[in-house]
Amino acid sequence: IGTGEVTIDSTVFPRKKTATVTAAATLALNTVTYVNQTAPLTLTLPSAQAGEFVYVVCNDTTAYNNITLSGTVLGDSGGLVIDTTFGTAQLVYLNATVGWVALNT
Repeated sequence: IGTGEVTIDSTVFPRKKTATVTAAATLALNTVTYVNQTAPLTLTLPSAQAGEFVYVVCNDTTAYNNITLSGTVLGDSGGLVIDTTFGTAQLVYLNATVGWVALNT
């Protein structure tokens, strides 16, 4: 992947900070992660500092499969489930009490 930027939902991300996952993993900070899965899977939200982000893009072209983001989201340790085909989640870390918050919902 070359240098430059990519814009998603009016948010600019460094083009070099992308990843693709096909199985359970811990998300990388400040990275757009493309998820190619054939079954439901769990991704772990990483340890972070305030202002760091993760962006998850689901590429579910053949079947409906949930992606569970494991960690504290809006103060709830139950995480977040992406339960729609081609779903996305853009999260930014706030603090240890609140954890991650969703942007552009």
